[in-house]
Amino acid sequence: SDFSKGLHIFWGSGSPPAWRALLCANEKQIPYTSHLLSFERGDTKAEWYLKLNPRGMVPMVVDDGVMVAESLAILAYMERY
Repeated sequence: SDFSKGLHIFWGSGSPPAWRALLCANEKQIPYTSHLLSFERGDTKAEWYLKLNPRGMVPMVVDDGVMVAESLAILAYMERY
């Protein structure tokens, strides 16, 4: 997939840090594309995801090709909107 355009939020159900990133985007009314990853399927350890985020963690955002991981860094990044 092409994640070079727009804001993409990668998250997992049951992850409070991921919810923090989603809540921030929703509160600030930032348009984004949601990518729900399954821990059970091993999505966060899939080769395509590890290329984006070598730590294999959620949340992660890709915004116009820029990757930001860790929820607090994501919140700080979203302040630019």
